[in-house]
Amino acid sequence: MVFAAAFAGALSILNAPQEVRRATTGSRLEPVRMSLDEEPRLQDRDPEPEDPSGKNALNYIAPVVEIFGFEVLLNLYDRTYIDPAVYGVTPDSVRDNLHHAWVLDTDPFAVNMVAHPYTGAIYYGFARAAGHSYEVSLLYTLFGSVLWEYAGETGPASVNDLIMTGIGGSFLGEALFRMANAVAHIGGDPPGVVPQIAAGMLLPSATVNVYGNRYVRTFADHDPPVFLRMSVGASRIVQESNTGEEDGNLGNISGLATVDFISGLPGDSDYTYDRPFDYFSFHFTGSNTAQTGIGNLMILGLLYGAPYTVGSDYRGVWGLYGNYDYISQETFRVATTALSLGTTGQCRLSDRIALQGTMAVGFGFGAAGNVPAVGDKDYVYGIMPQALVTIRTIFGDTAMFDITGREYFVRGTGVDRRVALENNAHIEASFNVRVVGPMAVGAWYGISEIDARYRTFSKSSVMRGTLGLTVSFLGSSGFGVVGSQDAEK
Repeated sequence: MVFAAAFAGALSILNAPQEVRRATTGSRLEPVRMSLDEEPRLQDRDPEPEDPSGKNALNYIAPVVEIFGFEVLLNLYDRTYIDPAVYGVTPDSVRDNLHHAWVLDTDPFAVNMVAHPYTGAIYYGFARAAGHSYEVSLLYTLFGSVLWEYAGETGPASVNDLIMTGIGGSFLGEALFRMANAVAHIGGDPPGVVPQIAAGMLLPSATVNVYGNRYVRTFADHDPPVFLRMSVGASRIVQESNTGEEDGNLGNISGLATVDFISGLPGDSDYTYDRPFDYFSFHFTGSNTAQTGIGNLMILGLLYGAPYTVGSDYRGVWGLYGNYDYISQETFRVATTALSLGTTGQCRLSDRIALQGTMAVGFGFGAAGNVPAVGDKDYVYGIMPQALVTIRTIFGDTAMFDITGREYFVRGTGVDRRVALENNAHIEASFNVRVVGPMAVGAWYGISEIDARYRTFSKSSVMRGTLGLTVSFLGSSGFGVVGSQDAEK
């Protein structure tokens, strides 16, 4: 569902005209203002019949009612079609949960790490649709998570669900909200039927509610510099060791489809970073061999930071980032909601060559485990230090080489209720060349390694290398270079 929505939205963005930005000298160093007020509307958009900035009691009550109604319907569906023992809540089960300590549950990995964050994004969308800012919408998301933990299931409330739903859901929800806003305005104002449908697919709760999609349409995005790439292709496992599988997977071929969207790239001195997620990146990979069909889903957004410059050729932004990562590949599974300190920047080496990249280090709470599982539910929960480095070398409108490294370390509790350690590393490099118009072809190689240490399970180090070929469609910004070196000088 997420990929279908992202693909539809990105397809609309692909045909959008790119507004020409004029780079100016100097820089503006303005800290992010974590305001609880709603963002202003773009001045050049047609005014709405009612001013969205004038909130009343309904703006605060509507999300509560919508979250409660959504959870009632979800519970009725789950108890009817999924598991009546787990979802057949009663006044007694609610009372027991209220008096029970919070726990770490061991639900299936995909349920805890995909379903819960997307449910949190739904809660978040209800609040965003009522005109609230990121911070207030986060509070509504946490409220929805706590309500479900006490009254949505018969089991005790879960700490990991609260983190992944409440916080991870807000990161995913804000990214989808901004993408829905971008899609809704394809073709100008007022939005057409097709863009509105595409926006609704991205985040239904922000478009199908008592306010319709009014706040999605009137959100001021401040015209961010963007990068869009949609790809389809195939991959083949070309290297593996210690997989524990008798026949192995060497030579196996998988189909894949990816969407990369980055909003708020540094390089435009007129663009500001005043609000959470004024810079964010969204990456989705769908694969026919991945669990649930989702191979990767990664969100990185600037929560609080400021732009900076180094000389006349480098522009960047630094600060506190929030990220939600879900990786479920052939070798390992990792999912985390985290906070990191880092920076994103662009350096113009010449008028045609530019470097872009992000470095971030932080920690969060997450889970990691082998694929296939050693035990029934083989993953480890715990605090997860992590690091990210990504560098892209862009050769004008001709080609791009990028390399990304990620590492996650977790020391926590395994499903055997014993202390376990896991270190997960993934490095991927790709090279893309534009062939005609927005179409590009590319090749990539990724290597993943997991080092797992379980007290009652096996101790193993698993490695796998994958080679892939893709055909990509680029947005109107091409490979995403921002500004002109001559203009900046």
